[in-house]
Amino acid sequence: MILKGYPDYTKPGFDISAPCPKYKWPNMIIHNKTTSAYYPLHTGPLTLKFTIKGEEYFATKQRSYRVQPYNYLIFNAGQRYSARIQSETECETLSVFFRASFAEEALKSLMASDENVLDNAHNNTVISDQPVTFMEMIYPFDGRLMPYIYKFCLAVKTGFDDDQWLDEELFLMLKVLFEIHKQVGEEIQNIPAVKRSTKIEVYKRINNAKDYIDDNFCSEIKIEDAAKAACMSNFHFLRLFKKVFNDTPYQYIT
Repeated sequence: MILKGYPDYTKPGFDISAPCPKYKWPNMIIHNKTTSAYYPLHTGPLTLKFTIKGEEYFATKQRSYRVQPYNYLIFNAGQRYSARIQSETECETLSVFFRASFAEEALKSLMASDENVLDNAHNNTVISDQPVTFMEMIYPFDGRLMPYIYKFCLAVKTGFDDDQWLDEELFLMLKVLFEIHKQVGEEIQNIPAVKRSTKIEVYKRINNAKDYIDDNFCSEIKIEDAAKAACMSNFHFLRLFKKVFNDTPYQYIT
């Protein structure tokens, strides 16, 4: 299903957490062009958020996110969030929604084939009989996703809407996402901590700091402010940032 613009959540009887009465959240693409929009707190499926032009803001109970053309955001199934666009110029956004169990079915298929994109370490976080969960964070845009964004935008422009075609494209897109998730797992593994839960928490904090740097790139950025965003001391932050990204914060900024 491909939609132009978000559904009208003010319509009587509309269930904001299940926009399609028959399927709740089917495999779906929503393309939106606007200068102002707000979608209140709701629970969604596994979702990717892209911004082609402009900025879109999202908020969960834990934190807020800003999605821009050079990055994208992943929300896992069950996450509650709100969305907002407020701009003087037109913003163009693309949301990709995966129906329940679609990612799990795709993962089982990939693991059963010779094209196994996951290694043994990855199985600690995503295995075939458990829900697929990605690291919820802002990701730098990956060129491997560009063909799918282009196809989805072209489908919107031409009015093409075929569920079988969309299922196929989303399956192939998930294969790329699993590869990216494997890379994230390798970055987490490099963090010097004994417990995996500690490694994941450190990784989240370091990425919070990277988001702070990205959001304030045009301003003067102080290391202590980035370290504060990570809830770490300056020296601890410097050491772990280098460990995760192979660059110091200064090298990343410049």
